[in-house]
Amino acid sequence: MIYPEAFERWYERHSLLRRQEAYEQWLREEYDAKRSRRKKKGKKAKPKKVNYHEYIRSQDWINKSRKWRKKTKACEKCGSAKELQCHHKHYRTLGRERREDILVVCRTCHCKLHGVEEFIDKTQKPSA
Repeated sequence: MIYPEAFERWYERHSLLRRQEAYEQWLREEYDAKRSRRKKKGKKAKPKKVNYHEYIRSQDWINKSRKWRKKTKACEKCGSAKELQCHHKHYRTLGRERREDILVVCRTCHCKLHGVEEFIDKTQKPSA
């Protein structure tokens, strides 16, 4: 029988056993080692689904949003400094978002991003 090179190296250190018995032991040890490596790696737990409305009202989001708006100081779309809000570019990282996942925008730009332009300027008088 032709044995793997790794076994030959192992056998040199453990030559107390007969070759076939040693090979069987080596296979068991290799198998156990692979299993323990798999267990250590493990599968990453999927992040829990976050309820958007609950999260937006949470203290965690309020603190993050406040910090980012304070640092940015102006709308990233138009440069306005009035009524800044944080806009999620996507919701994949909701609850664990990073700064790159967020746009700091003014209320007007935020409404435009969401396509709700009827809320943009309620205070503006209709033109005659």
